[in-house]
Amino acid sequence: MTQFLVLLLAIIILSLSVLGVWLESVQGYIFILILVTVGIPHGSLDHKILFSNRSPTKSQKLKFYITYVSLMLITGVCWYLEPKWSFICFLILSAYHFGQSQLYYVAYGKTFSLLLYLSWGVFLLSSIVYFNLAECLDFFLSVKQLEAASYVTSGTIRGIMTLSGGLLAVLLTNACVSGRISSRALAYEVISLVIIIALAVKSTAVMAFVVYFGLWHSLVSLSLEYQHLKGGPGKINLPLFINELLPHSIVAVFFMAFFYWYSFTYDWSISPYMLFIVLISIITVPHLFVMSRLYNLFNRRFV
Repeated sequence: MTQFLVLLLAIIILSLSVLGVWLESVQGYIFILILVTVGIPHGSLDHKILFSNRSPTKSQKLKFYITYVSLMLITGVCWYLEPKWSFICFLILSAYHFGQSQLYYVAYGKTFSLLLYLSWGVFLLSSIVYFNLAECLDFFLSVKQLEAASYVTSGTIRGIMTLSGGLLAVLLTNACVSGRISSRALAYEVISLVIIIALAVKSTAVMAFVVYFGLWHSLVSLSLEYQHLKGGPGKINLPLFINELLPHSIVAVFFMAFFYWYSFTYDWSISPYMLFIVLISIITVPHLFVMSRLYNLFNRRFV
């Protein structure tokens, strides 16, 4: 049901772009809407997921929050001291995370899974950048320390896209032939990539990424989180699930809103979308590790 809804909504948005409906004028509002409704909430239940099979003690809760906040602070410091390498590392981590969230159910071993997740995520991100290079460079160059012009070039991105796409095609074909992924699931993944890339070609990098991030990544992750917590000791239902999302989601929204206000007030001259990359990396680096454990739990059901 979730997959059908994702494809339906994405096809509608793509059709609007193909028909010439200009979405760029409202993409900022779409960006905020998706971020607040599913983007941030999908990472707000990490504490519930980590302790879903037991009731944590106060010391365990304290250790979790200290570790979580420490990772956020370390990420922020890394951006301050080494923005270029922080940017590159975050892109690699994000590529793996996106690939894992999309293909967690494919029953590969550790090495092949690593290559599969990375190739899917790298192909996705490089495709969006390649077909909207000028737009993306405009974001990246707003932070001079990234030195993006030296490595975000048409030739480099095309090479990365070609290599990752080729590796992904080989791995998915092998997975289908060996029965690790069904032909129906493979068709869904191919159609998904075609829609996202078509959207990148017909609209903007922001629209393509926001639609992917909102529908394929955040909405599907929320669905998995609900399935996981629904079957746990607490027997969570949908209203309780939504209620549990709110506290940390509100904190994260205020965190990001404060930095946006501060950047505009003191004229940081950073693109709002580049600032989003920085802020979301600070919030989500610890989230990546928690979600990786959840995806691995679901993966074991298919092994």
